[in-house]
Amino acid sequence: MEAGIPASSAISINAELVPKLFNDLKLGEHFSFQTVLGYSTFFGGGDNGGLQTLEYGVAFSYAIPHAEMPLPGVKQITPMAELSGETALNKADDGQNSLLGSLGFRLDFKSLGDVDPSLGLALVLPVDNGARAEVHWGIATSLTLGF
Repeated sequence: MEAGIPASSAISINAELVPKLFNDLKLGEHFSFQTVLGYSTFFGGGDNGGLQTLEYGVAFSYAIPHAEMPLPGVKQITPMAELSGETALNKADDGQNSLLGSLGFRLDFKSLGDVDPSLGLALVLPVDNGARAEVHWGIATSLTLGF
């Protein structure tokens, strides 16, 4: 389940609720494949109030442990490729698709005491015309601290 809380900014005036189905499959020691399917509904006023979309995605990754690529301080590096999209189900843009692609990697660092830090970096590019209307390109980052 994903929930978005409105921040009363120009781009966040509606609440969003997205029940999702996730699938994670690991094949062998290194390769993994993930899928996601969700149904998004925006609540509130504004242009997107009541908008419903189908969200979907697929991701591929290949984990390379320290023993196979000994980078200092890195426990594992994982190159990744992802496609994620959405299709509007109602409103004026009914049936409008938007598909984004991401190419990147995740670095899982060696533990710092009780903390397991992980850093992700990806280049995000539009794949279809719907995505090109919203995004030229982007960089996605993440920092995760596991305890």
